[in-house]
Amino acid sequence: MCSSLYELGGLCVMHDASGCNSTYDTHDEPRWFDIDSMIYISALTESDAVMGNDDKLIDEIIEVAEAEHPNFIAIGGSPVPMMMGTDFEGIARVIEKRTGIPAFGIRSSGMHSYEAGAGQALAHLVDAFCLKTVPPGQSACRAEERKNVRDVRVN
Repeated sequence: MCSSLYELGGLCVMHDASGCNSTYDTHDEPRWFDIDSMIYISALTESDAVMGNDDKLIDEIIEVAEAEHPNFIAIGGSPVPMMMGTDFEGIARVIEKRTGIPAFGIRSSGMHSYEAGAGQALAHLVDAFCLKTVPPGQSACRAEERKNVRDVRVN
């Protein structure tokens, strides 16, 4: 997820323990050394996992979004949030409503390949920024209108 969205100006949040941040930074994403990004780790604690503290996650993402002004917000998970049944799509809807920034939840579990997460992330990006139908001579990508990717036609 994060690698596929890395250079697109979005805020990518992995709902995961804070110790995992170094793995994303130094092992999974070598561009981190040369190109700034907005990849954040939620620093999920044992207490948050047990209590399901979604409000804390939402508030912290909104705080970062207000400071960084991303083009979009992508939220993905790790094994623990998926076992907890975290509703990433619902969290994204709340964040989008409160910030006005397109947001989407990725149902990532940390148990599948990079391709699965990247595919979901890019499909959500198309849903958020591409037109349902494309008038002749116009680009399909317009931030002003949000439609469903399954209905996109190319002339």
